[in-house]
Amino acid sequence: MRAKPFIFFTLAGLLAAFAIYRQSIAPPSTLIGAAAPEFELADENGELIRLGDYAGQLVFLNFWATWCPPCVTEMPDMMEIQERFEGRPFRILTVSLDTNWEDVEAFYERLDLDFVTMLDPGRQLAGKYKLIGQPETFLIDGNGIIRNKFLGDPGWTRPQRVAELEALIREIETGSGPQTQNVGD
Repeated sequence: MRAKPFIFFTLAGLLAAFAIYRQSIAPPSTLIGAAAPEFELADENGELIRLGDYAGQLVFLNFWATWCPPCVTEMPDMMEIQERFEGRPFRILTVSLDTNWEDVEAFYERLDLDFVTMLDPGRQLAGKYKLIGQPETFLIDGNGIIRNKFLGDPGWTRPQRVAELEALIREIETGSGPQTQNVGD
């Protein structure tokens, strides 16, 4: 009689362990093709930045940190593409996972960077976007749909990346992209 409870609890424990294991190896949700999670975070001046404020533009949403070597590597390329697409429906928004503005400001000054930046020290927004590393970038079309996601530094000034950005911006400019509802609708 004592063997039955032991066998039952052992099997239940093994099933639970297997379920946890399967969840841990499951590929993370990329969110590509889904509506981008809305957010409202303050920039360094205390002004609230909302994703919905950028409807009709290609939003390049980049999560990064000052202590992340690939983030340091990609930032100059990001500045170059920001300048390249200036005056077009394109906006780079960056979300730092650092905990204070002083680190971010020193980092930006050292690398001569100028991006709209918000802090996410508690990583609530990072959780909504299901981050798995840094840097991680989401390309969100003018309708608020995540069109692509990149983990690491993909080389933003490489011809393939520039062409992808150009194509997404051109879709917005010509109205030829997928027709869906805006974020928040």
